[in-house]
Amino acid sequence: MTTMTPRPSPGADRAARRPPSRTAPGLQALRLLLAVASATAMAAPAAERARALLQPGTPSGDFALEQAMACGSTDVAAPQFYFWTGQVYGRRAGEPDRLLFEVQGVNPRACRRVEDPARGSGYQAAARELMLYLDPETRQVLDTWRNPWTGELVRVIHMENDPASMRAPAFPLDAQGRPTPARLGFVDMGRSWVATRSSSFFRDSPLGGGYQDYVGGKYRVMELSTFTLPRAEVEAWRPGRPLPYTATWVRISDWLPWMKMAGREGQMVLTSQGRSTLAFDELPEPLRSTIASRYPAMRRTPEFDDPRPFQTSWDSLRKALDEARGP
Repeated sequence: MTTMTPRPSPGADRAARRPPSRTAPGLQALRLLLAVASATAMAAPAAERARALLQPGTPSGDFALEQAMACGSTDVAAPQFYFWTGQVYGRRAGEPDRLLFEVQGVNPRACRRVEDPARGSGYQAAARELMLYLDPETRQVLDTWRNPWTGELVRVIHMENDPASMRAPAFPLDAQGRPTPARLGFVDMGRSWVATRSSSFFRDSPLGGGYQDYVGGKYRVMELSTFTLPRAEVEAWRPGRPLPYTATWVRISDWLPWMKMAGREGQMVLTSQGRSTLAFDELPEPLRSTIASRYPAMRRTPEFDDPRPFQTSWDSLRKALDEARGP
């Protein structure tokens, strides 16, 4: 087989006659180190700018994190979903705790940006909430429930808060231009940023009369939440992108009115865990199929200008009881 050898370029023989380089190995290594350092220095500002987008541990940084968590979507028809699964236990003095229900819930929400000349760039979220009570053995959605203390078969009223939107926009500054206290204060836990929030409510019950200060019947709840953000997700976040997170939620309350406990001593403890997603198909069953068949409004959020007042779980329960009683 005949092969063709490439012809040398005009300067090739001169290069061949040039004496070999006498650069010392240490000098070559120094030049390489300087080149790497120069490239690193050029890349450093970009990396610092990326890290500066969200800075946990400061009032403005914690507010930015809160906004990024809540505002994974700006489209009411394609919201971000936070969903959770858990258990509800009943506690009474002198008795072992009882597992009463499994629960599955969802909070669809979307945000709009709100500008204020004094308070800066804030946001307002439109949202709904749904939580279903399931049989702890079959994990089927309950329509009725046999009260183990009274023996009565009662109608189950699932938690449906519509709307559960923010009453007013949240801003990083108050009217005097001072940083507003963050609802979530994040702590550096190594690979994650973690924040806890405790809320206690003791107020007039929508099911009670005008003498609750004298005879009791107040609406009393304590809620304990922990939010976890992976550090890698925080550092990779960019405006317009969702910030995925996981959370735990514990709720301690009096008996639900539909249980018809008639003033019996005791309380309920709900413990749950959940995460955020933009995909409705990631919601667990039977929550997903129950929304499709019975609660289609949970596929989207209310409009941002929905004039209806915020609805608590007991507000929605009273509405359901009144509708069942009829005129």
